[in-house]
Amino acid sequence: MQTIKKFITLTALVLLSVISIESYAGAVNRDQAVKVALNYFPGKVMAVKPDRDENGNRYKVKILSPEGRVRTIIIDASSGQIVNRR
Repeated sequence: MQTIKKFITLTALVLLSVISIESYAGAVNRDQAVKVALNYFPGKVMAVKPDRDENGNRYKVKILSPEGRVRTIIIDASSGQIVNRR
């Protein structure tokens, strides 16, 4: 009985992971979002995080400039457009 419960739990977790990944799929992948951000603000990429808000899926790309300034560029995952920069 314990084995069946573990199997069902594991199967549910795998299915939820696949559904989550598929729902985030957009026209722009992580690497493309980084390229867009670096074209706007050259430097070293410190972090890239997928994000979701009321307007849809986005990527937050944190970049460190050669002068030491940190910028966060937000890229729309469906269009590849910069929607915000901080």
